Amino acid sequence: MSDPKQHRDDFFRNLNVESKDQFENDAKKGWQQIDSDKQEILSRLDSKIDDRTKKSVNWKIWAVSAAAILILGFLVYSEFLSNPKTDTTLADENLFETHYEKFPSVIPISRSGSAHPLGKVMQLYESDAYEDFLSKTPSELGLTSANLTLFQFYSALSHMELGNFSQAIELFQSCLKNHDFAYKNEGYWYLGLAHLGNENKKQAVSEFAKIQAEHYLYADAQGLIKKLQ
Repeated sequence: MSDPKQHRDDFFRNLNVESKDQFENDAKKGWQQIDSDKQEILSRLDSKIDDRTKKSVNWKIWAVSAAAILILGFLVYSEFLSNPKTDTTLADENLFETHYEKFPSVIPISRSGSAHPLGKVMQLYESDAYEDFLSKTPSELGLTSANLTLFQFYSALSHMELGNFSQAIELFQSCLKNHDFAYKNEGYWYLGLAHLGNENKKQAVSEFAKIQAEHYLYADAQGLIKKLQ
């Protein structure tokens, strides 16, 4: 089921500074109109009800208006002031979304057994069942030290898909300590993107710079470095 709060959060998160100013101005105009309508209602009631009833109605309308203004004020504060999104932050988020793509399986998927110990479990990764993939353990899969690094790599990628950037960073770093890891350049690329997702541009640049010049990701990495510096 669609989450209204998530839609609201996504809406405010993607507003730029100009759009936020416009939203605040529109909100102010809206409440000015409410106040104007309130005055008109009170004016019409003036000739129809006695003073005691008028005071009661006036107080109720004022209370409802005040409550509504307080609620709007809280929303504006929580979205814009307590956790402001600058143009730079939004630009970095757009860079991540533009350059991030799911890394494919490099292991043949098998439903009835495979020569590779990860062959069957890769079904979970390929079908976007990342939490199920992460629930598996090396001992459960019967992995040896030779296969552990690749399992950690796909575990890190699964965390990336779930937005768990800090967990992904730890696993990518563990993979890259293995000198025999066959996907080091891809590891630096996704580690850099994980840092970018964590809004750590300096560390992202550092990881992108480690990608070898002959690798297919080199040009993209250099392009990101120029945009982030």
